[in-house]
Amino acid sequence: MNSARQLIKLMHFDQTLDQMMGTLIPTMGKGVVAQIEQDNSDSLIQQIKTTPGGREGLERIFDEEMLKSMRSRYPEILEAAAREYASAFTSAELDRIIVFYQSGPGAKWVQLSPQLQQSIGPIAGAIGRQAGIEAGTRMMERAAKELVSTKNTSS
Repeated sequence: MNSARQLIKLMHFDQTLDQMMGTLIPTMGKGVVAQIEQDNSDSLIQQIKTTPGGREGLERIFDEEMLKSMRSRYPEILEAAAREYASAFTSAELDRIIVFYQSGPGAKWVQLSPQLQQSIGPIAGAIGRQAGIEAGTRMMERAAKELVSTKNTSS
């Protein structure tokens, strides 16, 4: 297990988590705020909705608090990741992977990986948005055929 922990540390897994959270949390924040805005009985929510910049401010606060909560749980996540690596690789394999990460090409990969992930992220996001548009269009076409047409013919 120590080799797995060492590998997780060498891979700067916490930085990878920060990058993932930087992408996921704002999306989550928008969803959470949209859900909260549906509650018309809460006076604080009503005040926030009518305050200029209130929605964006609430999203920002959620993002900050969520990141703080997630970072406080990084040790737990890192330990779970180490367990997964320890179960997937033998100790000898982990040691060889560690040697690679400490070598010239491996160290370069560790150094450049966050930058590469950061530059690939927007590309993947754009492709994902396009895929979402395509999937949404197909979903509605199928729903019209499978759900509405079927319902109308069975009545």
